[in-house]
Amino acid sequence: MNKKDNIEQEINKTLNQFDAAEKLPPDPYFFTRVQGRLDEKARQQNVFAPFLRPALIIALIAINTSVSIWYLGGMEVREQTNSRKELAEILAGDLELDSDNNNDNIIF
Repeated sequence: MNKKDNIEQEINKTLNQFDAAEKLPPDPYFFTRVQGRLDEKARQQNVFAPFLRPALIIALIAINTSVSIWYLGGMEVREQTNSRKELAEILAGDLELDSDNNNDNIIF
């Protein structure tokens, strides 16, 4: 236990030195300089913002419109192949299979 007590005493001694240390006064212009740097970075980052936002909105609208047209344009094909039998017939015709022999083997 003696070793543990010595370690705790050394830790407390070190921490007490931090409490007893002389506080240095801050530089009176420190806040002003930091605020100036932050304002400068904000100005540099916002140079392209007025141009990027409208461009992004236009791009999103264009993508949304093209996907909508593509999706709605394919509705006719989806409506024509509602049943599994019709789909099997279409696939058999595309693959040039004999419809009499192979329709019974297709499992969905």
